[in-house]
Amino acid sequence: MPDDHGYGPIAASGLSAEAWSALSRLRMPEQVYNYLLEKLGAAAVVELSTTEPGHPLLGALLEPFGASRLMIAMLFENDRGVGLIAVGRNTTRFTPREIELFGRIAELGSHAFANVGLLETAERASELKSEFVSTMSHELRTPLNVIIGYLDMLADQQCSDEQMAILGRVRNSGVELLDMVEATLNLNRIAQGQDIPQFAETSMEDLWTELAAEFAVHPRKTRAELRWEPVEHTVLYTDRRKLKMIVKNLVGNALKFTSEGEVVVRCQTREGSCVISVTDTGIGIPATHLPVIFEMFRQVDSSDARSYAGAGLGLFIVRKLLDQLGGDISVESVPEKGSTFRVTLPPGQPQWLGDGAEATATNGAGVSDAAARPASQMPAAQAPRKQRILYADDLELNRALLRRFVARHFPDVEFFEAADGLQATAAFEA
Repeated sequence: MPDDHGYGPIAASGLSAEAWSALSRLRMPEQVYNYLLEKLGAAAVVELSTTEPGHPLLGALLEPFGASRLMIAMLFENDRGVGLIAVGRNTTRFTPREIELFGRIAELGSHAFANVGLLETAERASELKSEFVSTMSHELRTPLNVIIGYLDMLADQQCSDEQMAILGRVRNSGVELLDMVEATLNLNRIAQGQDIPQFAETSMEDLWTELAAEFAVHPRKTRAELRWEPVEHTVLYTDRRKLKMIVKNLVGNALKFTSEGEVVVRCQTREGSCVISVTDTGIGIPATHLPVIFEMFRQVDSSDARSYAGAGLGLFIVRKLLDQLGGDISVESVPEKGSTFRVTLPPGQPQWLGDGAEATATNGAGVSDAAARPASQMPAAQAPRKQRILYADDLELNRALLRRFVARHFPDVEFFEAADGLQATAAFEA
């Protein structure tokens, strides 16, 4: 390959370390390189001999390595010459079979150069796709959150039954779309290796209470009962946010495919491990589909007229998140009877700390549960006399939504807002 001093070798075979060290320091002058290109012309392979007149520079290059004959072929990338490949030997001429074989090796080398270029192009296209998906998902999520927020505020007004039904349908559709946007974002983060686990001590009891409360207000189209079995007071060493996402995906999936009956969620200890199970009385999964349900974009009903919405990402994301947490998942299912998904988190990493462990469990954001308790639950000496909220967001729609929400539901709380970091700092210091 060329540098300021000419063309140098990038690889060799059949040479000792000393010979390669000497060869790698040599540079082929540009006039020799151009001479070889001229000799090649339209030929696939050219055989040269240093004993023939007209090759004094070639002889000087090859003499230290005991070679007097040379086969040379051009390496191409998209019809552009990018280098030479050569084989040398002493005195004996190359046979026609050797020349043919060498020509094919040169062709393979050219294909390799082309494939490297294609790979770089594909990797760049993948990066651009990921950037586009991430940007568009964020841009979709922001207005969707605002739409759902204002729908909730409208639902608080005195509306007729018909109006409430319409608001409910619109909200359900918005939540479904938001869930798909969130799944796309999660998938993109996982694919890019950006979603690094943050392990911390996590109270399973608190996580269970939080999940039950969220699903209690989560809109759903099923008449199935959702039942959360009580969980013992246990602290688990894991990534709280990822574990919550895993359980939410499994429960959401169970509710989607269970029109009647029940969905039961349990968290138990077995031989030192944490086992979370989600059991439903839904449509079940045929045995032939079980091996592929954790693949991307897979659904039992893959026809164009599917009965159930969704992109087929939920279980794939669950599997990927469990790989990060060191866990595993299994499934048992009987068609028309229901399914049970079991998540097992081992005692190693994540680590099971046991009942009543004397540890401060975090809420997943590095904040202890004690610090995250509302002021009403704090001792009187700790409760602030006046509660204030400072909310910074560059989008006026978001600020207006939270401003109205606080004014309606927390009239005694002072609300301060800022459109950027400078305004937030000024408001905080005021």
